[in-house]
Amino acid sequence: FAMYSGLFFAASELGWLTRAHPEAGGKIERLDIGPYEILSICSLLCSSDVIAAISMVDFGKSPKLFSIIYGEGVFNDIVSIILFGVVQKQFPNDGSPPRPLTWSSPGTIITDFFILALKSLSLGIFFGFLSAILFKKFRLLTHSPISETLIIQTIGFIAYFTSEAGELSGIISLLTCGVIMAHYTWYNLSPQGKTISSVSYSIFGSIAESLVFIYIGLSVFAYYNKYDIKGYHGNAGDLLYPWSWSTIWIMSIIVVVGRCAAVWSVHFMF
Repeated sequence: FAMYSGLFFAASELGWLTRAHPEAGGKIERLDIGPYEILSICSLLCSSDVIAAISMVDFGKSPKLFSIIYGEGVFNDIVSIILFGVVQKQFPNDGSPPRPLTWSSPGTIITDFFILALKSLSLGIFFGFLSAILFKKFRLLTHSPISETLIIQTIGFIAYFTSEAGELSGIISLLTCGVIMAHYTWYNLSPQGKTISSVSYSIFGSIAESLVFIYIGLSVFAYYNKYDIKGYHGNAGDLLYPWSWSTIWIMSIIVVVGRCAAVWSVHFMF
């Protein structure tokens, strides 16, 4: 995150981030982006989709590399989600400009990061062990595999919404709760409940992943103004939010360099 932010700040200060102005005949101008916007972008860049990388690595032949890529990807996702939530807290809810970036801001962000991570993880651990205790002590919950699956899903939803209500990271709480359930609650289910819950959540996960990719693909077309928008004086169909190709290329280079540095450093350390 620090490397991403430093490189992105340097590119912004050097004037490498540009865009084509839609109301000036496509004139190239400098992209005006604030410090907290850069931090928000860099926090999202920390996450990684390890599905494609894992599919090319055979666990039987390279178990160490497989474990490093998978673990680094999951850990980066957790850090990315928490960092993004911490940075977004710097933006006031009333729509006013964000707090000025000072020398004390990194310390504030780091402190908020650990507080948010600790509270979110603790909440997920609590609900995860709560589900394990419930299924172990109250065996009447295991009479129906359908009810077992629904109870597990309900506890996961409760963990998520409780975390969100407390202005924590609901995704981290849900992820932690799921990990605890997989290690402890799953062994307290009935044999039929183990099979049905595993298959059901695999289906739900595949559907959710497909919907995410579909949404990302369709969101590209949302950048085009197909109808007259109040306050916009261009023609219908004009590109309302023009692409910044220089930013895309610079972000791609930063991500590749950062990902290689992270994977190779961990590989040589362990």
